[in-house]
Amino acid sequence: MTHHLFTPIRLGNHTLAHRVAMAPLTRSRAGQPGNVPTDLNVEYYRQRAGAALIISEATQISQQGQGYAWTPGIHSPAQIQGWQAVSDAVHDQGGIIFLQLWHVGRVSHPVFQPGGALPVAPSALPVPGKTFIIDAQGNGAWGDVPVPQALTLDGIRAIVSDYRDAARNAMAAGMDGVEIHAGNGYLLDQFINSNSNQRDDAYGGSIENRARLLLEVVDAIAAEVGPARVAVRLTPMGRFMGMGDASPEETFGYIGAPARYPGPGLPAPGRAGHGRHRQGGARRSPLGRDHPATARGLPRRADAGGRLRARQRRARARQRPRRHHRLRPPVHLRPPVHRQSRSARPAARRPAVEHARCLVLLRRRCRGLHRLSGGGVNAGGRQAAGVLGQAGRLPLRGVAPSRHLLILWSERRRPLV
Repeated sequence: MTHHLFTPIRLGNHTLAHRVAMAPLTRSRAGQPGNVPTDLNVEYYRQRAGAALIISEATQISQQGQGYAWTPGIHSPAQIQGWQAVSDAVHDQGGIIFLQLWHVGRVSHPVFQPGGALPVAPSALPVPGKTFIIDAQGNGAWGDVPVPQALTLDGIRAIVSDYRDAARNAMAAGMDGVEIHAGNGYLLDQFINSNSNQRDDAYGGSIENRARLLLEVVDAIAAEVGPARVAVRLTPMGRFMGMGDASPEETFGYIGAPARYPGPGLPAPGRAGHGRHRQGGARRSPLGRDHPATARGLPRRADAGGRLRARQRRARARQRPRRHHRLRPPVHLRPPVHRQSRSARPAARRPAVEHARCLVLLRRRCRGLHRLSGGGVNAGGRQAAGVLGQAGRLPLRGVAPSRHLLILWSERRRPLV
């Protein structure tokens, strides 16, 4: 399963050197005032530029789109300049970076909204959750999310325009592309899911109407920057912030159909492991087994044959000889470390990989990758299906792949920020 990991792959106009990508991770490190990327953001992404593709932290397209404290934006000249420094740092290291475009919708608070207004949403429905705000003393604190106000048609058209402008600003900041965040319970996901969208106009009701805003945003951005620079992140079956849909397979089957998109850009399924839909068994997708946009978070229906095959696999596993930690023999890109003790090992024969610093130790569990230990890197397993985490600078010195563990090594001595 790992033999393709370090082989190139084509993505739009880019050829990725390998298939280790960095997932979008909110850092809440933007400088104030203005939510501007700072030198800390520059160093953070520079250290991770060895990933074949970096998808930046979620970045609000407007002040209205902010929902968490100290998250960066892409709607002012200062923010564009800050992201320009980030993209320059990544490109200097030979990396590729997409900016994730974000509008949180109802998952916000009046402290972030222009004029202290209520957050906006498809419908004025309460939100079962909290958000990270800035209190009166300027400190971070958890605050209740108020009941939002329903968007008017003029407000919806303004948001489409904000997405288009944000994509243009991302290109001005030197980004290689953009990813539209249409998952995890934020604005576009709120329009898609029937639980949060109770409109009775052209943006509510049928699947086609609920998907209309997302497709209008995709069309507007693709017309602005080119379809090969556009990606979409979806989270089918997500339950975060009250999400849910009456017919998720039909909904996301409609959205994920190739005919919906004007070019080679593809939807990127996010991890959708919330709620009761995390089931075992055979994976079935309305997009088809071989469709590149098949979402790993789509429901996995348990059937008798699937349960029988699972029991048979477990029985065969019990009959196999046990290995230490059930690891396969390590596959090294450099000569393997000697098995004898360090004191008895000849110093001249110690390979370079021995001195490598283990940055990330990931364990595969429930279709996600979870960080066990490492140098301050969050693998983002809960939100990035198909993304194998991050490991500072590549190429890696040694890799020990298996069904259960993926150990990424690097000679980087400098601590990650």
